[in-house]
Amino acid sequence: MGISEEKTALRSITSARIATMSDEERRRKSDDLCRKILALLPPGTFEICGYMPMGDEADILPILHEALRRKCALYLPRYAKNTLAFHAVSSLEEELHPGHAGIREPHPHLPPLDPASLRFALVPGRAFDLAGHRVGRGKGAYDAWIARQRAANPLTQFLGIAFGCQIFPQVPEDAHDQRMDRVIASDD
Repeated sequence: MGISEEKTALRSITSARIATMSDEERRRKSDDLCRKILALLPPGTFEICGYMPMGDEADILPILHEALRRKCALYLPRYAKNTLAFHAVSSLEEELHPGHAGIREPHPHLPPLDPASLRFALVPGRAFDLAGHRVGRGKGAYDAWIARQRAANPLTQFLGIAFGCQIFPQVPEDAHDQRMDRVIASDD
């Protein structure tokens, strides 16, 4: 089996694992994950990239709201032609609209991310290992953005965000895949 097939199999396994969780279990694990993320972030303000969680991803909305409450510079992704661009948001209610795959995205007129200022990026994925390898949804948009961001600012910390059931002993890695600096997972 080649790397592409291995990644497809991991995506299917992950989807099946997440599908077995009840809504209450998913909420509890998302809360656990948010507590872990908040414990890692410094006090005060900083620049952070987040994402609007899809239905089968951990709910990190409390982190996004906390970043806005603290007056942090929060950036969320927009997808265009399989490319990610991050834009500043100050409201999750007023500055987002349905975009790629129905995911709420920032309006294009909002200020773009200055790569030199970014400290942290929360990165979704389908599967991770503890060495920081990540399998995404298969389009490569996050890997390309991470590579560009690392070239512009090697101090940016990339944090993979996952339920515990998304952690595997090892995940396959292609040459273009970008490792996470740390993987943060809920307890299982």
